[in-house]
Formats: sequence, C-alpha cells, structure tokens
Amino acid sequence: MCSEADQMRYRGRKTFTSFNVMAACDFHMCFTFISAGWEGSAHDSHIFLHAINTSSLNFSKPPQGKYYLVDKGFPDRRGYLVPYFKTRYHQNQFENVGPNNAKEVFNRAHSSLRSCIERSFGVLKKRWKILNAMPQFSVQTQIDIKIAAFALHNYI
Repeated sequence: MCSEADQMRYRGRKTFTSFNVMAACDFHMCFTFISAGWEGSAHDSHIFLHAINTSSLNFSKPPQGKYYLVDKGFPDRRGYLVPYFKTRYHQNQFENVGPNNAKEVFNRAHSSLRSCIERSFGVLKKRWKILNAMPQFSVQTQIDIKIAAFALHNYI
C-alpha cells in the first residue's frame, strides 16, 4: 500500500496499513463530501477539523437551525450532533431492553439515522471491490481510485 518509510504513519488502529477517509452522505446514500488520503493513524477529529476549517475543501456547513449527524470520534461543535458519551448507542444494545432515559433515546435515534452512512459505505465497497484489496499502486493513484469510486457510486 505504501513505502516502508511511510508504513508507521499509515498504520491504523487495526494494526495494518490503511487510509482514513472522511465522507458525508445524504439520506439517499449519495456522498456529498469526500476527503481521501489521510494516513490510517490520523484521528477522525483531526480530519474533521481540517475539513471544516479549510475553505478550499468546500465542506458544506449545516444551514442555520439544521444539524449534521457525526459519530463519537468527532468533536462536539455547533451544527454537528454527536452521541452521548458512555451511554448505550448501537441498535443491538437495545434488542432486549429499550432505552432507559432521554440520553439513550437520543443515542438510539442517532444510531438509527447514522446507519445511512454505514450502508452507503457497504454498498460502495461491495460495488467497487478494488477498495477492499487495493493493488500496490502509488499512494496518489490509490487516492484517485477512491475518489473516482465515490463519484461513480453517486451516478450508478
């Protein structure tokens, strides 16, 4: 995936070399933003802050009074809804026992709505198998392939 010199930077939390990709999608499973090429070791919050603070990336800000759902790896910012920390979140955690309080109700709804991005990534990876086992191309070529796959996903 990358040169030996770069392998530590690209080693993600699952211990193998990888890219960290930040993407946003709408509820029609179309990607509306993609930032590809970050090292696997880059934290989600760092990538997010870079995206919202770098005007040339054209990251769409939430309109006044509206919110974007983000996962727990993102900082709590105005216009972005993160789940409550240390509170049940994933749907399977509510299978036998429903929510016990307002925070759990919120987290359950948040998880249900945010599953759209997970499904979008699932469809993307199923459609474009190269994303699951990237050949030994240069880092830039791998980034270009990822961006092309996201763009094509929206038109097929």
